[in-house]
Amino acid sequence: MNVDVFIHHRNGATKARALLDSGAQVNIISQHLVKQLGLPESPRPSGSVVAINGAELFVFGEHQLRLQVSDTAGQARDTGATFVAATIEGDPLVLGYSWIRKYRSMRLAKGDLALAHRGPDRSYRSRRLR
Repeated sequence: MNVDVFIHHRNGATKARALLDSGAQVNIISQHLVKQLGLPESPRPSGSVVAINGAELFVFGEHQLRLQVSDTAGQARDTGATFVAATIEGDPLVLGYSWIRKYRSMRLAKGDLALAHRGPDRSYRSRRLR
């Protein structure tokens, strides 16, 4: 699922598309968007992140971002999170499990937001967040 967000930065606010990914353990911002927004260089955390397809993504650094997200009723909410910068394709932001869990009370889609998780028998199940 995708949502539109506004990223607040020193030059104002920029609208961007974000992928809600309950399987992502971190929030990701594309390095291209980091450069486009003029975000300052950040110390590089060691390591990389691994995409669902097994590809290893180099991490350029971490950024604390303030976002504004609107729900389906048009109510805007300011949120914040730590993002790792990496070269990614598609949507320039990925909002991972921790962000989804923290802001689960927002109605971001018609119906309830659910998380898929693997049960003890290794089969996938969905769990409602509300």
